[in-house]
This record gives sequence, structure tokens and C-alpha cells, in this order.
Amino acid sequence: MPIQIEGYSRVNRLMQHTPTAIRKSADELMSKNSKEVLEIVKIMVPVRTGRLKRSYRRGHEAVCRWSIKSAVPYAGFVEYGTVKMNAQPHVRPAVEWGEKQMESTVRVLIEKMFEVL
Repeated sequence: MPIQIEGYSRVNRLMQHTPTAIRKSADELMSKNSKEVLEIVKIMVPVRTGRLKRSYRRGHEAVCRWSIKSAVPYAGFVEYGTVKMNAQPHVRPAVEWGEKQMESTVRVLIEKMFEVL
């Protein structure tokens, strides 16, 4: 008995355009997510003079690759601590939050994508 696949032409059309569409959608999601992560970093960062808080920027490294950076030389010391100073993590917790948000967002999108198929 032959197997019939209903809606194959629709699936085929979707698959022809999926890689570019997925990359674009994922990059847009990551852009939004990186903005939110940056906001959280700026809320959590300890402030003495405000220089570190003002220095944080996000960058678009490549498709689906965003970064949060600071040009202030002591940023790592504040985040990770030193022998004489306790760590005051603010980037790592924000990034961990962002990762969880992306994971749940992607899960919902995948579920919606399969509903369409």
C-alpha cells in the first residue's frame, strides 16, 4: 500500500524558504533578547561612579550572534571579583536569564511551526 502525504507541496514550499527565514527570525529574536539582557545588566550592575553602567553596549557580531561588552578595564574585576574584592555578578545572571527566555521563545515558535505543517 503506497503512503500518501497530504499537503506535501505546501511543506515543500515552506522548506525551500526555511533556512533564510529561520535565520532572519532567530536573529530578530536574539536582537530583542539582547536588548532585554542589556537592560538587566544595567539594572544589576553595582554603581559607584556610573562609568561601568554607561559603558555596556551590545554588538551584532554575526547572524544569530549578539554580545554584551564593556570597554571599562575593571569590568571583569567587578563581575568575577579579585583577591581583595568580592564578585558582584551582573552580566552572568542577566545572560542566564536571557538564555532561559530564548529557550522558551524558541520552543513556542517550533510548536507553532509544526501546527502550520
